[in-house]
Amino acid sequence: MIVGSILIILGIILFAVGTYLSEDSLIISKNWTNYNNNVWTSQKIDVQSEDIIVVMSKNVYLINSSEISYVNQTDIKSITQQAVSNTSSGLTFMVEKGSYYIITFSTVKPNITYYYGSEPSLIAGGLMILIGIILAIIGIIILIVGLIMKPKVVKSNEIK
Repeated sequence: MIVGSILIILGIILFAVGTYLSEDSLIISKNWTNYNNNVWTSQKIDVQSEDIIVVMSKNVYLINSSEISYVNQTDIKSITQQAVSNTSSGLTFMVEKGSYYIITFSTVKPNITYYYGSEPSLIAGGLMILIGIILAIIGIIILIVGLIMKPKVVKSNEIK
């Protein structure tokens, strides 16, 4: 039972530290600026090392900030960064050091959320969260098994 309790406590600590690391390195935004007519840009995303950018839409383009003046609907695909993941909920980009904009075309202000953060911090935080959850579950199982398997104290009836 003591081992189970220790694993639960260790799991909670790892989960908390992993959550802190992930939240500290992750920026979430819905800020969009009307750049030109129906062209909307995210805030400028400055990357100091290798980062991950996740956009919760498939109708967006990621470009280097130096190419913002070339943006129009006809040539956007020639200057856009390629997504490393394309799912039904959005796009994921891996980018190197530099400055970037997320571009979308719309007649109204978009309601698209985008996330970005340092890849090593996000991976380390995610692994700590995962290991913390696993340790806590193992600790709970060991604690339950320990309680079930614990020998019952039988009181003997004394005859006087």
